[in-house]
Amino acid sequence: MNLNLNYCNGVTLICFAAFQPGSGKSTLSNVMFDHFSNLGLSVLIIRADSFRNDSNGKKAFEEQVMENTLSKKYKIIIYDKNIPNMRGYEVLENLIKKTIKKSRGRVAINCVPIVPGSFTEDDADLCIQRVMNREDGVQALTGSTTFADYESVEEFTKNVFSYNCISFVPVAQDLKNAIVLTDYSYSNPIPGQEQLKTFL
Repeated sequence: MNLNLNYCNGVTLICFAAFQPGSGKSTLSNVMFDHFSNLGLSVLIIRADSFRNDSNGKKAFEEQVMENTLSKKYKIIIYDKNIPNMRGYEVLENLIKKTIKKSRGRVAINCVPIVPGSFTEDDADLCIQRVMNREDGVQALTGSTTFADYESVEEFTKNVFSYNCISFVPVAQDLKNAIVLTDYSYSNPIPGQEQLKTFL
């Protein structure tokens, strides 16, 4: 499908389904931001990582998504958060329903999931290596991040994201309005980034 920016004169909310940390989700967000900005469209990226150090980060992130959607200042909002499984997608669906309810039906929201064409264990390992190579201090998962229930970042990422994403890919590809990036490669993301532009 192609992105329908004229959807009910509402807000298009773009998300990423079955992308684990290190998969290039934030880079794709930047590609879309530049593309839409160059077209003169109002676009906002809301990054979950920006709330990583907030004690109430999940709630603060969702409030930002809701407030900016209700404001109608932006035609496009990019929901830059990992969605590894259907439960994660349902969290977003519930947030959309709550936002529409709060607006009393005055805001229409068109949710568009971006989904990889495939995702394998080798892809997952490559993504984990990218996470491990990140410099400390960035607002993202890094090799020095610690967890109460996991011994390492690799164990956390595989158990929370990798196995879930691998199973979720075929389901996510069938989500309503899904844009499937068949050209997206984790070793060379450029062709997938160019393919994405053809849908926008």
